[in-house]
Amino acid sequence: RLSSVKNSGNLRNIEKVAVKGGEFYMGDESVSGDQPLHKVRLSDFKISKTEVTNHQFAQFLNACNIDYRAMYNSKNMVVAIGKYSKLEYVDGKWQSKEGFQNHPVVNVTWWGASEFCKWAGGRLPTEAEWEYAARGGVHSKNFKYAGSNNILEVGYIGVNSINKPQEVAKLAANELGLYDMSGDYRDWE
Repeated sequence: RLSSVKNSGNLRNIEKVAVKGGEFYMGDESVSGDQPLHKVRLSDFKISKTEVTNHQFAQFLNACNIDYRAMYNSKNMVVAIGKYSKLEYVDGKWQSKEGFQNHPVVNVTWWGASEFCKWAGGRLPTEAEWEYAARGGVHSKNFKYAGSNNILEVGYIGVNSINKPQEVAKLAANELGLYDMSGDYRDWE
């Protein structure tokens, strides 16, 4: 996801949603190792409406002249090999594999995510911003998942994913109009 605190142009045509700041209790005591619930106050911010797609990430790689090694500033941006990666380097350019342009990019390193956000004129959201946005911000209806109590309505898991990533924004959005906040199959693996 891409976040920005202030409006900094079109952010490379990435659609954003304004999130009104507020207070919430962050964390989940039912998750082993999670911090105790604690109150967090956030200012207004914007966050991308969908996950970053293969097409968008390929645009970044090409604009930064990143070669087949996927290295930028001595850091690896993405692991573009393996059966789940849908990016390929062809004739000196990065592209999405056919039919996967609107799927979320996978196997992106933290460095790759951070550099993509800088290139797009934003930054990665903080953990608190992401959680607040996923919960629906000031419009939260206290759903178990981001937009529903039924994970199959808002997120892909093995049973509804056909064991592969799916196109972004095909399931229901949360209260803020954000898609796939409960995840897509194999995110960050």
